[in-house]
Amino acid sequence: MVKLPDGRLKGYNTDGTGFYTALTEAGIDVTKERFFCFGSGGAGRAMCSVLAYHGATKIWITDLFPESARSLVEDINKNFAPVAEMVPYEDFSKVGEATVVLNASGVGMGQSIGKTPLPPEFIQKDQFYFDACYNPARTRFLENAEKAGCRVMNGLTMSLYQGTAQVNCGRAEGTGGSHAPGTGEDPGRKEAAGLRVLPQAGK
Repeated sequence: MVKLPDGRLKGYNTDGTGFYTALTEAGIDVTKERFFCFGSGGAGRAMCSVLAYHGATKIWITDLFPESARSLVEDINKNFAPVAEMVPYEDFSKVGEATVVLNASGVGMGQSIGKTPLPPEFIQKDQFYFDACYNPARTRFLENAEKAGCRVMNGLTMSLYQGTAQVNCGRAEGTGGSHAPGTGEDPGRKEAAGLRVLPQAGK
């Protein structure tokens, strides 16, 4: 959250920026991959939105709460491009069509340590697996993928780049910057990517 000269507060969701930077560092060209994402809240929304912004051609999204997944799919298709498709929870039929599989569901951390949103029999060895969680460093989701011969990455690099982006946002505002990295200028695209501007208190 950054306070602007006119008293308004500008908030940035830097999850997407951190995620996209981590992916590209791992050699992933978003425009050439097909994505399947578990989870559509918080991090999942930011991750899928930034994928669409940077030219992903297909994003399948599933969530335990179908309204959350449906809302994200509609936002992406309206604000970016018609590339997102909702998949019913525990329907794994599209996982095999994805080249990159993402876990932003929170399953595998906290009280669900040792669990995974994806049964191992659906994993293909030529896929890339990313888990937004980094504690534990290897969730069951990543362990299963690694055993199947997949390349894997946890969320630590995303978190580090996310922190860097937060610092850069503050510096940009202090020097006249006007938008978060990677969000573009269109108001609808900014909002979909996580940018919020709040009025000054009392106005």
